[in-house]
Amino acid sequence: MVSNIQNPIPSSHWGTPQQLQNQSQRQVYHWLVRHQAWWMSPIVLVMALIGWEFLVRWQQLPSFILPSPLEVANKFVKVSKDGTLLRHTSATLVEIGLGLLIGLSVAIFLGYWLGKSRTIERLVAPYIVASQSVPIVAIAPLLVIWLGSGLSSKVWSVH
Repeated sequence: MVSNIQNPIPSSHWGTPQQLQNQSQRQVYHWLVRHQAWWMSPIVLVMALIGWEFLVRWQQLPSFILPSPLEVANKFVKVSKDGTLLRHTSATLVEIGLGLLIGLSVAIFLGYWLGKSRTIERLVAPYIVASQSVPIVAIAPLLVIWLGSGLSSKVWSVH
């Protein structure tokens, strides 16, 4: 049974399962091996945050380029308390939802007519293929210029 479990912990640290002194040590060892993702994920997250903080302090980066994790956490709490985060999140979700609704409507309608009529397929298919080959990152600035920076350009960029 032990040979089927991959050992993420070096045997020099714990010893092999057979070398562990008592039953409780073996149980801890097997629990650590079976639940490696549970205890490794927080450790990796903490190490990443420490590395981020170290990088900010070592490079003496201004906060507008790379804020420290503490500054980010403080800002998150501030915008959560004053309602700014909820307001902007709801606005973003409305834009995404409208874009999805328009996109699905156009896709279903167009897909139905493309499947029913060979003539419409021959007329529209090249434009559909051409529109799929251009990334939205290239089209988004044009949409902002044509439609303004309001809701319509954001909805059409999602679409």
